[in-house]
Amino acid sequence: MVIMKTCPHCGVPVSESDPRCWYCDGDLKNDQHIDTPVLQDFLRFPEEVRDIIGEYGRLLEKLAEEGTGKLLHPISELPYSKEKIEKALRAALTIAKEKSLRNHLETVLLRLGDFIADDEVPDDPEENLRLWLRSRVWKNSKVAELFARTLTQHFVKEYGDKAEQKVEEFLNDLRKSKS
Repeated sequence: MVIMKTCPHCGVPVSESDPRCWYCDGDLKNDQHIDTPVLQDFLRFPEEVRDIIGEYGRLLEKLAEEGTGKLLHPISELPYSKEKIEKALRAALTIAKEKSLRNHLETVLLRLGDFIADDEVPDDPEENLRLWLRSRVWKNSKVAELFARTLTQHFVKEYGDKAEQKVEEFLNDLRKSKS
C-alpha cells in the first residue's frame, strides 16, 4: 500500500517516498517551495484545470503502481469525461511555457486515448497489449519509433545482439495480425 501525502506547493496527492512532486516539481523532501519554471507555469493554470489534471494524473499514477501490464483501460475509470480532461489539458498547454511540463502534458493527453469502452478492454494482458499496439502504434510515427526503441532495449536483455532482428520479427507479426 502506498502512503500518500499532499504536496504543500500545489495540493496534489503524492507518494510519501517521492522527493519531488510529480505535478509541480516542488521539493517534498525538504518541504521547501522551489520557484521553478514548471511550478510557475502550473500555478498559472486555472484552479479547475489543475483539479481535473490532478485527478487524472492520480489515476495514471495508480494504474502504473498496479503494474498489471495493461495499456488499455475502461473509460469508466476516468474521473471526468474524456472531453473534459482533454479540454483541461489543452487549456494547460496554451498556458505552459516550460518544455518539460509541455512534454508531460502532451504525453498524458496522448494517454487519454488508452481509455476505451469498458466492454472493449481485454482482460488478458497479452491481448490488451496487442490491441493497444494495433490501435496506437501505426497511427502515430512518433509512437511507433518510441515503441520500437523501448522494445529493443527490453529485448537486448534477452536476445543480446539479435534484439533488433527480434523486434523487427515481433513488429512484422503484429502488422500481419492487424490486417
